[in-house]
Amino acid sequence: NFLSSTPPIKYLDSSVIISYQRGPSDPAYPAAKQIFEAEIGGKKAVGLISMLSLMEIIDVMRKRITERTNKVTLDGMDESTRNYFVKGETDKQIKILIASLTSMEKQKLIAFADFTAIDLKKVMDDVYSYSKNYFGQVRKFYQCSICRKPYESFSYKGLGWIDIMHSYLALGLCADELVTGDK
Repeated sequence: NFLSSTPPIKYLDSSVIISYQRGPSDPAYPAAKQIFEAEIGGKKAVGLISMLSLMEIIDVMRKRITERTNKVTLDGMDESTRNYFVKGETDKQIKILIASLTSMEKQKLIAFADFTAIDLKKVMDDVYSYSKNYFGQVRKFYQCSICRKPYESFSYKGLGWIDIMHSYLALGLCADELVTGDK
């Protein structure tokens, strides 16, 4: 039977791709490594990457590189130099990622999603309809999440539009699984 011999298709969210790209310094790297090396590299699954995931990667990489660069390093720079540094580090990581993903695509380990068969207007309508019925939580915090000093603030946590869109795209692209590092 053709269908039983076809490896499952795993739609890859940007968080998994970034964790694998960042390597052992990323807390989610062991899980991402398992997916990329054992499952996809072992031809037990095919990775599916959408344009949405690729676009999201750039934004997330900039944030992670900024947040995870030693504070002393960034403190020693003026704003222009700091921006240039983060942009340069992001560009390096993106070039490495593109080379890696291109190589994996040539080996038929991953595929880039083709949206021509998907009604993107319907996907957007579905995302909007779902999001109207879902609201996360507004929570109050009593200390700074970075320095832990007393500081009252509010934060919204919930499923965002992009997360919902990944789910609907995975369904529309007939993926067997949505792989994400998001809660």
